[in-house]
Amino acid sequence: AYLMTGAGAMCPGPGDGARCASCTGSHDISANIRRQAEIRARVESGVTAVLAISASVRRTLLAIGFPADAVDVVRQAMPHEQTIWEVVGRKRPRGRHSRRLTVGFLGSAYPHKGPQLLIQAAQETSSEINVRIFGEVPGRSADELRALDRRGVVEFTGPYSPSELPSLLASVDAAVLPSIWWDAANLAAEECHAAGLPLIVPRLGGLAETVRDGVDGLTFAGLDHIDLTRQLERLASDEGLLEQLQAGIEPPYSFAEHVDEL
Repeated sequence: AYLMTGAGAMCPGPGDGARCASCTGSHDISANIRRQAEIRARVESGVTAVLAISASVRRTLLAIGFPADAVDVVRQAMPHEQTIWEVVGRKRPRGRHSRRLTVGFLGSAYPHKGPQLLIQAAQETSSEINVRIFGEVPGRSADELRALDRRGVVEFTGPYSPSELPSLLASVDAAVLPSIWWDAANLAAEECHAAGLPLIVPRLGGLAETVRDGVDGLTFAGLDHIDLTRQLERLASDEGLLEQLQAGIEPPYSFAEHVDEL
């Protein structure tokens, strides 16, 4: 489902289907080719429009043979993003909350979402920073993530309800979404921007489309915790950078606009 191997590394995709054998147990390449051809044929004969949630998804569909004139990009939007903007984002004071930069991770802390990458990077900054993990930490992942935090700078706040989201996002200075899979798009990114938070995201999949690098956030090389460390260091130590990125954040794409576009 996430195009990752059993060892937790990114899978480059099925190709002709041969790479899928380790997960599916099937070495029948011809069946995969036939299945893909059938899907494309049914789309071409019976579907008027395909709505891709990011340009990354559109590129993927075109690369496997879908007709370009049938695939449109329609960004996602949720009604509560406007509420977050009105409650938090519009009135967020410029700068950080305290002497230390505090960054947040939003969403369930599954390995493919990359919380381990953020915690690892936070150990190596020369500046002192705090990290808050907002969301569920499943199973044994909690112990594994805590073991990475040699500096004691990470706080796990646990699961949250939607009503708590504005106050949680108001408590940090920026957000890091360090996914290590081909994230098609990310609603958490829109929620963070709606709260006036600059984003740090990988140049990977659809996540890179959520940020204008140097305008309302920063990007780093996907899977590279050293480059993520560099971006955290910049945000913590470059005078005026956090304020510049905060000022570059625009009001969210409203749910009404989304419906109109649909």
